[in-house]
Amino acid sequence: MNSNIVEQILQLRRNGMGMGAISKELGTSYIKVRYHCRKHNLSGVIANNLDASFETFLANIKNNHGNEVEYVSGYIDSEKPVLVRCIKCGDEFSRAAQFARKKSKVKCFNCENTKRNEHDQRNKEIKRLRRIILSEVIKVTSSLKEFKLNQCGECNKQFYSERKVRYCSSRCTKRKENRRKELKKRKARLNGHVDYSITIEKLIQKEKNVCYLCGGQCNVSDFYIDDRGSFIVGHNYPSIEHIIPISKGGTHSWDNVKLAHHYCNSIKSDRKIIEDTGQMVLMI
Repeated sequence: MNSNIVEQILQLRRNGMGMGAISKELGTSYIKVRYHCRKHNLSGVIANNLDASFETFLANIKNNHGNEVEYVSGYIDSEKPVLVRCIKCGDEFSRAAQFARKKSKVKCFNCENTKRNEHDQRNKEIKRLRRIILSEVIKVTSSLKEFKLNQCGECNKQFYSERKVRYCSSRCTKRKENRRKELKKRKARLNGHVDYSITIEKLIQKEKNVCYLCGGQCNVSDFYIDDRGSFIVGHNYPSIEHIIPISKGGTHSWDNVKLAHHYCNSIKSDRKIIEDTGQMVLMI
């Protein structure tokens, strides 16, 4: 940069003109003006404008941080640190004077440490109370002798119950039942062709809604839905019965299926039936 321009920058700065105004006045970049001012120790507030700058500083503190800190001493210019006091705790600490122009919250180290310590103490108290409550629960649970410790046959989770049960929840029971049904279907596929056209509605029409095990009429309305939305069937609800059980090599085809009450089907299970005497007899 031309030495004459540098001299003009320094002279204007000594007269109290701001760096931005000098940049516009001489048509040069603000960065170059700031560089030469700092090089000759002319940055910050010039003595001619010190009083006005200090008043602006105090006004900024009052408007932006009036509820957080108050000025104590040490103002020289906007780039030097000043001493301020926290209104909440009274602790004094230094900050660069530029903070007064910003609206972001001024953090007091003493207040932050106090808040952090309170948070840690609160967490310790919560953990202590949690340990006490857990120990009391264990004592109460151990005193309930009528509750038995069981192990779920599906998820291997240990749980307490009034009687000995195999599964810890209805979810595990359904998972076990669904897997059993799937294995049964796979067994049926291994036994031979699976006729997917077989439905309970078609079987009711074919068998005239008569249970082939007891000779009674089936009732498609013998069911109800509980509060959880589960479909619960009664004794007389119709079901598909395999004459030769799937587990014994039977197939899922029309010549091996009959209509039966849900209750009768449950009693028969996977046993075969003898019809020689005219009365159906279960094979044990």
